[in-house]
Formats: sequence, structure tokens, C-alpha cells
Amino acid sequence: MKHDEVSTEQLSANLEKQVEQLRDTITGSGLVDDAIESAHSREKAELQKALAARINEVQNLAADVAYEREKNTTQAESIGQCLDEIDRLKRLVALRTQDLAVYQKALEDADARLENRRNSV
Repeated sequence: MKHDEVSTEQLSANLEKQVEQLRDTITGSGLVDDAIESAHSREKAELQKALAARINEVQNLAADVAYEREKNTTQAESIGQCLDEIDRLKRLVALRTQDLAVYQKALEDADARLENRRNSV
């Protein structure tokens, strides 16, 4: 029986050794898994940081575009006002030109009447 007992003890020792090796492997796997998860977390954090920077850049560009649009709108309104004023001044000049034509005609008529009076005296 001693032979069986030794074999059982050896078997038991071998099983315990295998259990320890499995524990070491599992622990080692856990460390590997932790390292992979840690690397993944770092990569994710870096990607999130890069994404946040890109979002910020796009928001700044959008703000610049909005500012330029507002500036262009303001300039367009200003140009529109200038063109309206030019049109108003053109109409005013046309009216004054007509008035001058009427005054010129009246002046010529008055000059003609004066000339006629001088000639008839």
C-alpha cells in the first residue's frame, strides 16, 4: 500500500503544483488583461483629447465663419444703404436739373421781355 500512498501523495503534490501554475497563469493573464485595459484606456483618453481639440478647432472655425458672415451682412447692408443714397441723390440731381431748366427758360423769357421793352422804347 505504501506504493499507492506515495503515488497518491505525488499525485496530490502534482495536482497542487498544477493548481498553483494555473493560479499563476490566471494572475499573469489578469496582469496582461490589466495592461491591455490600461493601454486601451490611455489610447481612448488620447483619442478623446484629440477629438476634443478637433471639436474646439471646428467650433472656432464656425465662430470665425459666423463673424465673417455677420461682417459681410453688415457690409452688404452698408453698401445697400450707400446705393440707396446714390439713387436718392441721382433723383435729386434730376429734379434740380429739371428745376434749372425751368429757371433757365424763365430767365430767357424774362431777358426776351426786357429786350423787347428796350427795343420798343
